[in-house]
Amino acid sequence: MNLRTALRPAWIIARREILDTMRDWRQMVPTMLLALGFPLLMDLSAKRALDFVAQYGGAVMGERFIPFLLLMVGFFPVSASLYTALGSFAGEKERKSLEPLLVTPLANWQLYLGKFTGTLIPPLLAAYLGMAIYTAGLVLLADWRIPAGLFFLVLVLATVQGAVMVAVAVVISSQTTSVRAAGLLASFIILPIGALILAESFVIISATPEWLWGFVVALVLVAILFIRMGIHLFDREELLVRDIDQLNLGKAWRIFWGRLRAKAPGRLGWYRYSCRRIARWRLPLMLMLGVWVTALGIGYQQAGRFAFPPDLQTDLLATMSTNIQLVQLGISDDVLVAGGVSAMILLQNLRALLIQAVLGIFSFGTAAVMVFMLPWGLVGYLAGQFGLAGANPLALAPYVLPHAIAELPALLLASTAILHWGATTVAPPPGRSLGEIWLEAAADFCRVLCGFTVPLLVVAALLEAFLTPAVVAWISA
Repeated sequence: MNLRTALRPAWIIARREILDTMRDWRQMVPTMLLALGFPLLMDLSAKRALDFVAQYGGAVMGERFIPFLLLMVGFFPVSASLYTALGSFAGEKERKSLEPLLVTPLANWQLYLGKFTGTLIPPLLAAYLGMAIYTAGLVLLADWRIPAGLFFLVLVLATVQGAVMVAVAVVISSQTTSVRAAGLLASFIILPIGALILAESFVIISATPEWLWGFVVALVLVAILFIRMGIHLFDREELLVRDIDQLNLGKAWRIFWGRLRAKAPGRLGWYRYSCRRIARWRLPLMLMLGVWVTALGIGYQQAGRFAFPPDLQTDLLATMSTNIQLVQLGISDDVLVAGGVSAMILLQNLRALLIQAVLGIFSFGTAAVMVFMLPWGLVGYLAGQFGLAGANPLALAPYVLPHAIAELPALLLASTAILHWGATTVAPPPGRSLGEIWLEAAADFCRVLCGFTVPLLVVAALLEAFLTPAVVAWISA
C-alpha cells in the first residue's frame, strides 16, 4: 500500500469533519465574524496608529506595529475555532456518533490524522481570509503595503501556530470523556500560545522579524511531537470503554512510590537499581553531553561578537593576578563565612534545578535543555573574553574546574532525567496509560535527584566555597 492509498481514508474522515463544521452555524458565525470583521477593525486601528505617531515623528514605530496586528488577525480565528478541535472526539462521544466512526476498518493513525486535518483546515482558511482582508484594507485605508517577505513569514507562522494548537486540542479531546473536561484543559493551550505571541510581538516591534523563523522551526518540531504523541496515545478501544475521568490519588501514589523505592537484590540495592535505570538513558545522556560541548562552543563564539570594552578587558585580566573579586563575594579563609557561602550556592543550584524541572515538564524536556546550556554558555563566553584580552582562555579553569568536577555530573544526570521525563509522553510504550508512564518517569527523576544530584551538588557547593578560592589564590600568588 502506497502513501497516497493509505492517506485516502484519513482524508475521508477529514472531509466529513470539515462538512460538519461548515454546517454548524454556532461555529461558523463567530469564525466568520473574526475573519471578516476583526481585520477591518485592525485596519482602522493601524490607520489611527500611523496618524497618531506621525504627529510626533514616530512613523517607524507605527510601521513596526502594523505587522504585529497582522499576526493578531491570523491568530484569533484559529483560537476561536479551538472549541471544534477540543470536541473532535469528546463531542462525538457526547452526541453518540463516535461508535459508528470507531468501528470502521481504519487504522488508529488514519482516524487520528483525519480528525486532526479536518479540524485544522477551516480555522486556517478563516485566518488566511482575515489576513488577506487586513492587507487589502491597509492599502485602501492607509496606503501602506506590507513587504511580501514579511507577509509570507507571518502567514507561515500563523499556520504552524494553528497546527500546534489543533494538535494539542485533538490530543486533549482523545483523552477526555466530555467537551466540558476538554474545555477546562484548554488553558494548557491558550496560556503558552499567549506567551509565545508576546515574545513574537517583541521580536516584530524590535525590528528583527527574521528571528521569527526560529519560532517557525521550533513550532514545527512541537507540532510533530504532538502529532506523534496523539497517534501513539490514540486507542479506540479505550476511548469506547472510558465513561468518566477519575482522579485516583491512591493509585497514582502507589505507582510513584513503587518506582521510587524499587531496588535490586543485595547490598546497596537501591543504588544498583538506580544505576540500571540510568544505564538505559545512554542516548539522552550522550545528547546532553553534546549539548554541554555545544553550549561552551556557542558561548566562546559569541565572545567575539559581543566583546567587552577595552577597559573592562583590562579589569578582567586583573582578576587573574588577584583574588579581590572573591573577597568581595564574601569568600574568605573564615570557615563560617565559607560555610554560609556554600549554603547559598547549594540553594541557588537547587532553585535553578527546580525551575529547569518545571519548564521541562511543559516542554517535553526541551526547555530544560536550554536552562542547562545557560551557565555553560556563560563559561564559554568568559573564556572567550579572556582570549580577547590577551590571555589564555584556559586561565578561567581555576575559577570553574575545581567545583565543576562534581557539579557537571550532577547537572548532567538531572537534565538527562528531565529530558527522559518529557520524552516518555511523546512516544509512550503500547499498553500503558500516559499517567502511569508519566508518574514512573517522575519517580525516576526524584530517584536521580535524591540519590545522585543533591549529594553531588552539596559536594560541589563545598568545593566552590573552600577549594576554588584556595586554588585561585594559589595560582594568583
